[in-house]
Amino acid sequence: MTRFTWGPADGLIVNQDFAGPQTYTQSLSVIGLSGTVSKFTMQVLHAYPGAGTAWHAISPPLFTPVSPPQPDCEGGPGFSIGSTVAGATTIPNAVPTATLTCTEGLTNHAVTCYLTIEVTISPPFVADPATRYGIATLEYHHQNSVAGVSPDACDYADLPMCFAQQNSSAIVNGVTITLSNEGGLLSWENDPMVVDCWRAITPTHSSTWGSIKTLYR
Repeated sequence: MTRFTWGPADGLIVNQDFAGPQTYTQSLSVIGLSGTVSKFTMQVLHAYPGAGTAWHAISPPLFTPVSPPQPDCEGGPGFSIGSTVAGATTIPNAVPTATLTCTEGLTNHAVTCYLTIEVTISPPFVADPATRYGIATLEYHHQNSVAGVSPDACDYADLPMCFAQQNSSAIVNGVTITLSNEGGLLSWENDPMVVDCWRAITPTHSSTWGSIKTLYR
């Protein structure tokens, strides 16, 4: 089973509020695997922010794939990915890569961003089912972010965001298996889930581009 959480992997934190300029992290980890593991693949989805520039690093132009590291709105560090996960055992020889693409629905015009993460392990390792292993850490560098509007910073960091983990799999003993998720839904500035994150982030929901922007005003 995989865990998607804010902060270290040894606990589950589903909401994170903006607490000033700093780096905020989400961690991906797994427990219960048995056998020889050579690869992990998963996606993290988020809705396209409708206001502000605080999430500039994960909001590329539509249909334009990018890979971390990505800069923030001021040109400083914005978004990166790492293989070391606090609160979990490091997988030897694990190399994470990621591609981020934002797309618009053909019929409902909802904009969703897809971060596809692949972790290759060479040589493969033999997993202990009782051990929690770190898959990747997603690092959101908000050193230049502020609450509200600002002419000389990345603004509106205090508006809500939603993130969802989907399509998790691993190659174990040469066979691709589907991994279950422990929740898989995180929010930012949304305690206790005032915004319906599933509706805001699911690409099949019949929301309009205008309604998505309303969520972030």
